[in-house]
Amino acid sequence: MRIVHLGTHDIVGGAARAMNRLHLALRCAGVDSRLLVRNRSSADPATSTPVLPRAPLARAKRWLKRRRMDRENHAIATARPPDQDGFHGHHGLMGVELIEQLADADVVHVHWIQGYADLPDLLPALARIKPVVWTLHDLHGLTGGCHYSRGCEQWRHGCKRCPQFTFRPDSPLAGKIWTRMNRTVAAIPPGRLHMVTASQWMAGLVAASPRFHGRPVTCIPYGLDTSVFMPRDRGFSRELLGLPADAKVVLFVSDATGNPRKGLDVLARAATLLKESHPDLLLVSLGQGQARESAAQGLPCRHLGAVSDDRWLSLAYAAADVFVIPSLEEAYGQTMLESLACGTVAVGSDTGGIPDLIKPGENGWLFAPGDHAALASALDALLRDPRRALEMGRQGRKLVEERHSLAAYAGAHFALYRSVAQ
Repeated sequence: MRIVHLGTHDIVGGAARAMNRLHLALRCAGVDSRLLVRNRSSADPATSTPVLPRAPLARAKRWLKRRRMDRENHAIATARPPDQDGFHGHHGLMGVELIEQLADADVVHVHWIQGYADLPDLLPALARIKPVVWTLHDLHGLTGGCHYSRGCEQWRHGCKRCPQFTFRPDSPLAGKIWTRMNRTVAAIPPGRLHMVTASQWMAGLVAASPRFHGRPVTCIPYGLDTSVFMPRDRGFSRELLGLPADAKVVLFVSDATGNPRKGLDVLARAATLLKESHPDLLLVSLGQGQARESAAQGLPCRHLGAVSDDRWLSLAYAAADVFVIPSLEEAYGQTMLESLACGTVAVGSDTGGIPDLIKPGENGWLFAPGDHAALASALDALLRDPRRALEMGRQGRKLVEERHSLAAYAGAHFALYRSVAQ
């Protein structure tokens, strides 16, 4: 059986890493898995980029698609502030012309494809000839354009008036995007589209969405390589990363540290409440951008920048006393899974898919999103009792080994592929 995964990136970003881990796990299990991505960063021989047709008509169609995307993106940019999560339509540069390059696939697995695959053009035509599995790594597949809704539930009814369009509150654009995508999914024959989510929370949203009414949905949690993300000696890890051996290290990891949804400001406010009781506290952050919130609070902080190598990333988790994921919204929380795999206790917001992984009092603690005082209390308890923190970290590692190995990740997907290909 040959599986072809569609994604905008192969290894850049959380959704791409989840896709790539699945791809590699499938290949290790003997499955013929391929990636067909718009932007390739790895040297994996089973990863390729699409061949763009050079005929004048094909080039003209791509030019028109780009113009349409540019107009839509401009309308979105003028309707909302720039320092927010992404907001996009479902158009891309390549539509039905991708089908020829998917001809040898038994199942096509769609992941995060923003700006790459034109879903209104591609999905209905592709699903008529190939079974399609679509993993939603965020809310974009449900909404009128936003990737995270900030608690808004208009995706259930039509996105008629988008609260994120603060500059143009009367813009009908979100409603048009919502309607267009609903029509796209409605045009797919029954039994040809199967939805996948990584968290129970996302599975519930898919089941409640009018767009996917009657479409099957399966929750398959992310998996990772537990021989890479594993407990390591804390002192050795800190030495390699240049972190002080005697500090109480609290770690924050995000692809975009400056994204308000990721909650770094919540962590910074919590840390200010701990400055007197824990003068040796050190905030360490990883990711794109700078940890300005911590610096603005006058807190001891160290920003390690973006780390793409999983082994180096695992050293950062192993170097920490506590990992914090303070997101205001989070579809799953892949960084939390990585932390638990490394045996580091985690504290996370009680939102989205995070409660799927954190069992309060067993392998970490949960706190209400945005409640910096509750976060400070949880951190204080863990930093004062390092033995308990270590035991909770061991329980987190046990959970990952039992439920989130690459073998389990690949096996659950392969079983799904076999069922949809029948």
